[in-house]
Amino acid sequence: MSKLLKQFDALVKYGIASLLAAIPLYPKFPAIRIPGTYVSVRLEDFLIAAVTLIALIRFLPEIKRLLKKDIERSIVILLGIGLISLLSAILVTQTVAPHIGVLHLLRRIEYFIPFFIGLMYFREKKEDTLEFFLKVLMIVLVMAFIYGLGQKYLSWPVIITQNEEYSKGVALRWIPGSHINSTFAGHYDLATFLVLLLPIFVSLFFVVKKITSKVLLFVVIFSGLWLLANAVSRISVVSYLLGVSLALILIKRIKAIPIVILVSLIVFGFSSDLLARYTRIIEVTYKKILSTTEINISPSFIYAQE
Repeated sequence: MSKLLKQFDALVKYGIASLLAAIPLYPKFPAIRIPGTYVSVRLEDFLIAAVTLIALIRFLPEIKRLLKKDIERSIVILLGIGLISLLSAILVTQTVAPHIGVLHLLRRIEYFIPFFIGLMYFREKKEDTLEFFLKVLMIVLVMAFIYGLGQKYLSWPVIITQNEEYSKGVALRWIPGSHINSTFAGHYDLATFLVLLLPIFVSLFFVVKKITSKVLLFVVIFSGLWLLANAVSRISVVSYLLGVSLALILIKRIKAIPIVILVSLIVFGFSSDLLARYTRIIEVTYKKILSTTEINISPSFIYAQE
């Protein structure tokens, strides 16, 4: 029995690794078109389903422990409210097509599945596998960087899902002044992905001792900063600076914050498109201030007559 559990643990481990690699890197070609919506079933949906089945088999005896924390109960309540809303829309108000509503709910459930799989897995397997998954994410980030270079300088195609026409699997190419897109949605999604990962790797850079590890982390961090600069998402740059500052505070590397921010700003400064976007904000704000008309209201006095 213990041997069988070890085999399932290995399957779950590499299943999670496959999700970490496939979801960010695999282009979003539509596999099955859904009538009435431009959201398609894609190949990673089948991968998530397969990993979910393996995880259910492995963790089914411990499923009761999953709902002991407030955050897990909150997610289940949220999905339950979604189910009630769906039933109301189909049976009471009759405002949605049943198959569209069901697929939308399933997609929302799908978003939370990797979270629950990771939660159950890391409650048993912590330090011994955390390094493995960090290495997977490092490889993913560097590969995304290579593909970003290919987009900008070699006209490599990208498949995004930002609107109905693009979601059909139309191959787009980078043009001057546009954004570097992720392979899993768009430029804002790529920026969000980087905002989540970069503070982790920057923190690790100041924690690890080996020179080789520091060099590798420097390459990964630089790759992420270049991608973030060329994704040209202004709010994500601000979010990254706040996030990395908070991460350094938590690991008590406060003196490193000015250095990290300075290096980051230097990298961002090489993106003319990003600078142009911030410049436009300043220009628009300045013109708005100048166009504001001051209204002087003189005090008026009302005298009461006897």
